[in-house]
Amino acid sequence: MPYQIHLPENSPVLELQYQGLVPTTELLSCINEAITLAEKHQRNRVLTDCQELTGGFHLADLYKEIERLSTAPLPAGMREAIIQAKDPSMQEMVNFWQTACLNRGLNVAVFPDRQTALKWLQA
Repeated sequence: MPYQIHLPENSPVLELQYQGLVPTTELLSCINEAITLAEKHQRNRVLTDCQELTGGFHLADLYKEIERLSTAPLPAGMREAIIQAKDPSMQEMVNFWQTACLNRGLNVAVFPDRQTALKWLQA
């Protein structure tokens, strides 16, 4: 599976990890599953690890999903910290996600490493 979702015990953080090629259908499945789990377990902090992400979807796919999320009922105070991809083309995708989310009122930030991302989430 090109993604994993973790619910660490005693933590308000829901963790996502993408690896390799993530087809659009898998990307959307992961996002929907994460939202369902966040609501069920009352978590409003998301740590998304994109370090090993190499592709599989298009910019238009991200745009459509951001449009949907901007009107979706998300847990109050939802924040997403993203660990930047190593692949240069995926870095552009991650940066687009951040900018487009921020433009629609979604609280998303990109970081170079896990420690910095977690620190921001816990602030």
